Amino acid sequence: MFRPRIFFFFLLLIGLSSNHKLYSQKIDLIFFDSDSNKRLKIDLRTRQLFIENSSNVWKLKGQLNFENVYTEDILPVYKINAFKSKSNYYLTIPGTGHVYYLIENKLLLKRIDKSFHTGYNFQAVQFFRKDTLFSFGGYGFWQYHNILTYFDHKSSEWETYCQLEVGPSRFTNRFSTYLPKSDKVLALELPKPYLFNKTKKYNYWEFNFKSKSWKKKGVINEQLALALPESKPAGQYFFFKYQNQNYVADPENNKVYLYDGPHTKLADSFDPEPLFSSKNHIYSYQNYLVGNVRKYTTDSISVQHLLSSSKFQFELINDNTFEYALYLILFISFIPACFYLFRIFSKKNLILSNSNEIFTSFEYEILRKMISKGELYEFSTDELNVYLDAERKPLETQRQIRSRFINSINQKSEIHFQISNGISRRKSRIDKRFSIYILDLTFIKELNKL
Repeated sequence: MFRPRIFFFFLLLIGLSSNHKLYSQKIDLIFFDSDSNKRLKIDLRTRQLFIENSSNVWKLKGQLNFENVYTEDILPVYKINAFKSKSNYYLTIPGTGHVYYLIENKLLLKRIDKSFHTGYNFQAVQFFRKDTLFSFGGYGFWQYHNILTYFDHKSSEWETYCQLEVGPSRFTNRFSTYLPKSDKVLALELPKPYLFNKTKKYNYWEFNFKSKSWKKKGVINEQLALALPESKPAGQYFFFKYQNQNYVADPENNKVYLYDGPHTKLADSFDPEPLFSSKNHIYSYQNYLVGNVRKYTTDSISVQHLLSSSKFQFELINDNTFEYALYLILFISFIPACFYLFRIFSKKNLILSNSNEIFTSFEYEILRKMISKGELYEFSTDELNVYLDAERKPLETQRQIRSRFINSINQKSEIHFQISNGISRRKSRIDKRFSIYILDLTFIKELNKL
């Protein structure tokens, strides 16, 4: 029985090895050149550079030299973003931190970053501004985030651009983009993943590079709340379907148009091929099968023709000025009542402090919430951030708030109960990259006596 098992195991290894080889042979990095309105393709298996002609046929440009490029690090599922710099190209692979530099006239492709697979910036808003690559927001580690980074050529790493407490809590490239003409980033603030189908109000934000700050533009029209995240971007425009009709959104001018022209593929969210913008034209690629061969056709429309074939429907963003003014009036009206309630709650907190001189009322309230989850409950970082009212703050600020809270609790548990770690921090058994927090059982018993 032992030898057949070894034999089958050996066959399994051969199968996996051959499958990986076949899988890796399918790798092509395809991107769009906005100057020539043509696509380029890098065949990583043959190390050849191709350029697509007007008949959608790939023509060999030449044999590439690779520098610090390892094809096994680039899986076929990865998509690339391309940014032209003079006559060369920067290529990024979202979710990895990889940055490649293609020098076309020298037929050289080299990797210029030193990052390892990070996995935090899938679906990020990536753009090229003043000879610098930026990556804003994205998805990774099972959550959306609002991290703002740029690629530093000196360190060859993605560095933090700035950390802000005011701004969208989480966003991706879904209806978010960089506008070169106005030099600003527009971001659609996403709800928490489990609230996607329940959310009807989406906040829209604008990032200013001069002040390095976010400004809330308003709330996206409620009718489009679920349709916009599935839109396809091209320049300053977004194309999407709503109630089986084709729409064009222009967030720069706060307008939504109903498109009634023949280019219906522009708004087809089921078509995986992206749209491209170049020289006041929108380009789209449609693929189809002829036998076992996949063919491509190119379609284009000028922005002028696009708008002339469209009819204005409504404004994209609802200004909240009136709403804010109403809230301010109500707030001022209720100041006397708030003062009265404050005095009542202050007395209650005083009673709580007298009965519990060890912890502050804030600490005591959080500990009670944690105890209510039951013994041996493993708290995630996100859960603790919610308890500490830190979920909207930058990651570094969140870490500092968690650290201060845990240190304070553990110092008091050591002094009053002789328990060194009332709250312990451990690596998750499911995923070692994440931390969990656990209340000590003896510490729980002491808390219940208070």
